[in-house]
Amino acid sequence: MANPILIVDDSKVVRDALSKLLKGMGAHEIVEADNGLDAVQLALETNPSLIILDLAMPRMDGLAAARAIRKTHAEVPILMHTLYWSPQVEVEALKAGVNRIVPKSKSSLFIAEVQELLQAKAASSASTERAPAGPGAQATVASVVPIVEAKAAETEAPATLPPASPAEDPGE
Repeated sequence: MANPILIVDDSKVVRDALSKLLKGMGAHEIVEADNGLDAVQLALETNPSLIILDLAMPRMDGLAAARAIRKTHAEVPILMHTLYWSPQVEVEALKAGVNRIVPKSKSSLFIAEVQELLQAKAASSASTERAPAGPGAQATVASVVPIVEAKAAETEAPATLPPASPAEDPGE
């Protein structure tokens, strides 16, 4: 059996939406946490194949969680899925050990990034193969992306984070 995917977000709505999306892609097991401290513990207990982290969470933020997870799980890909994307946040996330960052305002990019990270991990370990996206994966994306983006639009940035700026798309 493949290792689980760990979803870490303080919003139950976002965790449920991402879980539904990943199951539509063929993920066998999903493990969830609502804060970074629990994420570090679950990473130790479950040895996940992928970790999806939010940035702003209670008890321990996503950057601190990524740093702690990297100490024991150097090979596990970490994707940060955050409302608070900015160039400064991206630099800090990469320094903390995050492999990719997907702004919640650009959730349509989520599946491609997840697939790419899982394929790269499978290629480097050569011990497991990534399951292909199920036939309903694209329909699932269309139904889940508005949920995640709507939740992102409802949330305000905490005062302790750098000012949020929308993700810049050179094609726009």
